Amino acid sequence: MAALGLRVASHYSLRYGTAAPVRLVEAAARLGQPFASLTDRDTLIGATEHITACREAGLGPVLGADLALAVPGGGRMQ
Repeated sequence: MAALGLRVASHYSLRYGTAAPVRLVEAAARLGQPFASLTDRDTLIGATEHITACREAGLGPVLGADLALAVPGGGRMQ
């Protein structure tokens, strides 16, 4: 079994991910993972889609958020 990726961005993360949450779950299932994670950048829009896809695939959903934070003097931390 491959290692579980915990920092996984879907197409809801502009400039960071390209695949739909359901496709990411399908990939995790093909790899024999017991869980699938979704950590989109600055959004939780794909969370419901991810959880639904995990339930249908028999995987446990793991959710997180990759948040860009404002820094003193302007700009954003990466």
